[in-house]
Amino acid sequence: IVSGGRGKGENTTEAFAMYNYLVSKGIDGSRIIQEDNSTDTSENMKYSVQYIENTDSLVGIVTNNFHIARSRLLARHAGLNNTCGMPAESDHVLFINYMVREAIGIVKDFVFGNF
Repeated sequence: IVSGGRGKGENTTEAFAMYNYLVSKGIDGSRIIQEDNSTDTSENMKYSVQYIENTDSLVGIVTNNFHIARSRLLARHAGLNNTCGMPAESDHVLFINYMVREAIGIVKDFVFGNF
């Protein structure tokens, strides 16, 4: 499942961009489900879980290394009981900035009931 809608100023959805990338790497497009309605990580999880028959199955979450912890918390809240993080490296210079942003995101998600 590739998940993500179209952001402001973007010509295509995140899901379609990831689909194209995976197909270019040899993945059969018929094996890829595109969830293209979500606008944030909470919605990525909420909408993607609808495609997963067994929520106890191991689900890998591929995202930036700084985003794994919050993504897994949101996945658990969406009903996914068995996840593992599969981190992509981030720019080392900006990593601290990203971590501060994620900390704020965790507080925001807690306040708005996303956990």
